[in-house]
Amino acid sequence: MDNDHIPEGDYGRFIEFFIDMSNEEKRKQTSLDAKRGLKDLVEKHGCVPGTPPRGFKRTPVDLGLRRDKTEHIAHRWDPDPDWIPRIKQAFIMKAAGSSLIQIHKQTRLYNSLNSYRTFFQNKIYMGILEFADLTIERYCDPIIDPQTWDTVQRILALHADRQSVSAKNALHPRRRASPATYLLSGIAHCARCDSPLWGMTSRQRNGSYYLRYACTRAKRNRNCDLQPIPARTLEREVIANLTAFFDDPDNLQALLEEDQRQLTDLTSQNTVLTADLQKRLKSVRRSIANVTEAIAERKTSKALLAKLTSLENDETDLQSQLHALTPHASHPTSPRPFTADAITFFSKRLVARLQSKDSVTVRAIIQATVNKVVIDRAKNYAFGTVKIHSPREPETSSEDPPGEGIITASTPPFPMGAPLHTRSISFEYPISRVTKKSRSL
Repeated sequence: MDNDHIPEGDYGRFIEFFIDMSNEEKRKQTSLDAKRGLKDLVEKHGCVPGTPPRGFKRTPVDLGLRRDKTEHIAHRWDPDPDWIPRIKQAFIMKAAGSSLIQIHKQTRLYNSLNSYRTFFQNKIYMGILEFADLTIERYCDPIIDPQTWDTVQRILALHADRQSVSAKNALHPRRRASPATYLLSGIAHCARCDSPLWGMTSRQRNGSYYLRYACTRAKRNRNCDLQPIPARTLEREVIANLTAFFDDPDNLQALLEEDQRQLTDLTSQNTVLTADLQKRLKSVRRSIANVTEAIAERKTSKALLAKLTSLENDETDLQSQLHALTPHASHPTSPRPFTADAITFFSKRLVARLQSKDSVTVRAIIQATVNKVVIDRAKNYAFGTVKIHSPREPETSSEDPPGEGIITASTPPFPMGAPLHTRSISFEYPISRVTKKSRSL
């Protein structure tokens, strides 16, 4: 679209819109053509793109010459003799009722337990290839016999039934995408291996649910020994620390002032960087002009042609860097100054929303103000750090003082990249003994 002439002004927006529509239609048609080509490749020659599943290798197939007379080589998937014994052992152990951990210890087919998710359901181990809407029987020699395959599928079906989720059960692990369930999901990390923590939900005999945060690495790779940490006590501790922090208007004032300093420094750095890039670009373009003149005289110099190509690549790279810096990166918008009364108002508003009974609101505030929560435990004692980052540019609200903005939960709930400023709060607390009452929600 960069080569299309688009006039300035409102009329140009319509031209750009129609160009985008045309490009999208071309993209869809190209995608359809590519899918038809792949389907034909698989159906006629058994050649499959991409990486084969565990236990298979890519075997080259000569398909003759392309239209441009170049060699056309594709690949089919064939069983790898080196992996067949371990694959058979894994299916036999699964059919005998062995756990996934036991199978992993014996076969080591993958690096983590999570990679076995689709392994036992892949029909290619029965010699059947499924590609998109195609099913090719007898694609290759089967590795697993039908009896073992059927036994494993029955075991998987029984396991799936036990893990099935009722539409009314919003707290089941399979439905924990609900933002109201785990307030710290996405920002809670293990202090021992820095892996994210995930919400683990267990149904109790009395019908209640026990929620806790567990290390993903301890679950998948079994090489982290952090024990799960009860969710509600941890969340209450984080909320209490955030409440105490924002209850003091001076803390919020310090964060906003630090943001201003960071943005000022960034503006200065980008100005210097822009000047340096422009100077380098000018030098590269001068060199391109000199090499071009030399080529016009000698014409057949391969060295000069290679030099010209290198300089043109440098020019493109420098132009891309300059484009990234302007206009937004080189002139970041500074936050508006706030009065002492406004800062006090904002602090009270944040505290009030942190104390809200609406878990969606509380989660939004936590995600908007906290960069990371690092947590560890020693037996029944938990300790960690809450790393706070300052809120983004505030939005206005009719409830606020005239002419002032309010720091709201409209800040993106998942901040991307490094925060402008961080401030850490250490915390520690005893993990109370879990009772039936504390497990209920």
